[in-house]
Amino acid sequence: MNTNDDSHRVFRDDSKGRFEITVEGKTAGFTYFVTAGSPGVAERVFYHTEIADSYSGQGLASKLVAEAMDDSAQAGTSVVAVCPYVKRWLDSHPEHPVGRTSATPAHLSLIPRA
Repeated sequence: MNTNDDSHRVFRDDSKGRFEITVEGKTAGFTYFVTAGSPGVAERVFYHTEIADSYSGQGLASKLVAEAMDDSAQAGTSVVAVCPYVKRWLDSHPEHPVGRTSATPAHLSLIPRA
């Protein structure tokens, strides 16, 4: 998945386990996820979203999360929103077709510790 407009690009970087948003070629932010689930039931556990201070106030977090949710929906992957920003975004966009799964202790155990 790559989306572009005149100023930003969103893409999934599986090697880093995150979606990134760039502005004029520079990383402006990211949302991290880990893949979970059982056979036939794929899930992405989103646990942290961050936008650099120099890009705050431009709506980039919303654009980033919207694209990550679109990609997850297209992949048939359910989302587990542990990140407060992702949870708020989903709560404010109930019409979005992405599947939602409540976090369990098993999901939380997959999140890397800093």
